Amino acid sequence: MVGYYCRILGVRGIVLGIVLLVATPSVGQSWTKNFSGRPLWMPSGWKSIEGDTLGINLSRNSAGKPVFTAPDILWGYNRDFNIVIRHDRGICFSDGCRSRYNDLSGGILYGLHHSRGFAIGVEGRVTFPGFNDVGLGLDLALPMRLQTNTGKVALFFTPEMYLGIAENDQYPSRLELPLSIAYRVNPDFEWHLDVAWDGVLSNYSETVRIPVGVGLRYAASRKLDVGTEFEFGNMFGRGATVNIRTLYLRLAYRWR
Repeated sequence: MVGYYCRILGVRGIVLGIVLLVATPSVGQSWTKNFSGRPLWMPSGWKSIEGDTLGINLSRNSAGKPVFTAPDILWGYNRDFNIVIRHDRGICFSDGCRSRYNDLSGGILYGLHHSRGFAIGVEGRVTFPGFNDVGLGLDLALPMRLQTNTGKVALFFTPEMYLGIAENDQYPSRLELPLSIAYRVNPDFEWHLDVAWDGVLSNYSETVRIPVGVGLRYAASRKLDVGTEFEFGNMFGRGATVNIRTLYLRLAYRWR
């Protein structure tokens, strides 16, 4: 009998936890210039274009090949639900890509919870990782943010899995675990250190790459951000090298 009531209480506790998580006001229209205090998705009626506005390959023996733009577009359909379009390499302006337009990923981002200290969402997309070589798959991601009480330091963690449907050697199923540590210098400016673990699911330990990047972000207004990042593409993974380098210039603009 005691075991029965314990099981009942356990189930009720889980259900209550889910209800509290989902029922908590997620965005609250609290969009600010503070990067780490923002929601991870756009408020209702807002649109955003962001991502890698310009990427420049600075690797040894291949500098400038490619130069590309990989924008992300988000549309706040309602308070918690976003429609998203994302790119990995996007559009190339120079040699060094498989094609001029390389990839496309579209789907939904749903905000589960947003507060000052913690935010989490779930994202699912249909992805075409390449058009020259047939590639089709599903991307599943769990974006989340933790922020200290002072608001000075925040951790961003977005585990993401690509599951290949039309899988081939060029586009196998992958798991990426990116972590970003952000430090807010003042209300408008922060720097961030980024690291990720990225590898093929079927042989993760033998294929994992570990890129490391350092960047800056500046909030010019509630609607406009600018930033830059310098990244070493595989600083500590298998076949680690400092010769794979990319400079990113980023601009994010929001409107409604």
